[in-house]
Amino acid sequence: GGGGGGGGGDSSTVKPSGRWGQGDGRITFSSSVQDVVAELGAPERIFHKRRDSMRIHTGSAVASSGVGSSAAASSSGGALAFKTDDYFFNYFSRGADVMFDGGTQRVKKIILHTNFPCHVSFNRYHKCNFRILLPETAPKVDPKSGRPLPAFIGPDTHWDVVKQLLGEPVGRPVVHSPGAQANPFGPTWFFGYDHIVFEVMKSNGHLASVCLFAE
Repeated sequence: GGGGGGGGGDSSTVKPSGRWGQGDGRITFSSSVQDVVAELGAPERIFHKRRDSMRIHTGSAVASSGVGSSAAASSSGGALAFKTDDYFFNYFSRGADVMFDGGTQRVKKIILHTNFPCHVSFNRYHKCNFRILLPETAPKVDPKSGRPLPAFIGPDTHWDVVKQLLGEPVGRPVVHSPGAQANPFGPTWFFGYDHIVFEVMKSNGHLASVCLFAE
């Protein structure tokens, strides 16, 4: 769930299986359009997706960043485009986007935004106070300092800590640089793991968004 501007709000939990929700509610990659609307309400905007502008190859899986695609998506297109193209439900006040497969009408990706300053999308979305639950094998203590590590990944978790918790990402990062005029704060990097992609701001190492995907 999103908080106001840069602030708090109810937290939402992401489990390793890809479930996302608040309280007893859940959204999974088998959720339909009706399921999502019942859980989150009507979207504040709908974007039709034309192409994957960025992809990260993670072994056998291919993870589309989603954020770049969402920004580049066109709102044009009528009923025919709605049936054939993948499309996003934008929930700006919740700090989240949900992408549906245009063929199956099921959830394909979930994008959670941190609303961190110095990012091109700052103040476009509210902050999503997500908690990504970690596998039991994740380290509990920083081996260098001896300090305890967090039990989950949230919007304020630094990229260096994410790597401590999950290990090194798979493959090389994709660099997204829309240009100085569009984004004066510099490029972002997309780092891929199985079923998850982190968008990281190159200038400060903070998370800009997290994309969850089924395959």
